[in-house]
Order: sequence, then structure tokens, then C-alpha cells
Amino acid sequence: MPSDAYIDDRTNRYSVPSRLTGESVSIRIGLDNTLRVYDSQDQLAASHTLSDGSHQWILEPTHHRALYETVKVETRDLSCYAEVA
Repeated sequence: MPSDAYIDDRTNRYSVPSRLTGESVSIRIGLDNTLRVYDSQDQLAASHTLSDGSHQWILEPTHHRALYETVKVETRDLSCYAEVA
């Protein structure tokens, strides 16, 4: 699976839990118009209703929560920029 924790299907991208990055997954599309993603132990890892559009990004925010929590943004007082000018 790609390192951005999305899978591609019919020009659309669907999120999967970030823990599956780099792992093999199985994708099954049901007659109910649902895309299901299963991990290597055949456990359901993600489920999305297929998009009618094209080139869409479909995100379940909980899939990437662990990624968001690891990102650290440095903050500084804006006065340090005044010194450069």
C-alpha cells in the first residue's frame, strides 16, 4: 500500500488506517456499492461507499489521526522576523 495511506480505485482515492502503510491489503467491492479493505489477517480495516465522481479523495479522519498526532509544528515569536528585516 502507498505510504500516504490511501488506495486507488477507479480514479478515486480512499483512506485506510495509517497502521497499514507498507502492508499488503485486500480490496473487495460489494454489490452494495461499498469498498472494503482487509488487512493481512483478513480483518476488515476500512469501509467506504464508492464515490460517484472521479478524481475524488475520500477520507475517514480517524484513519490518519496517528499521523496528525506525530506532526510537530515549531512556533516562535514573530519578533524574531522583525530583526531580519
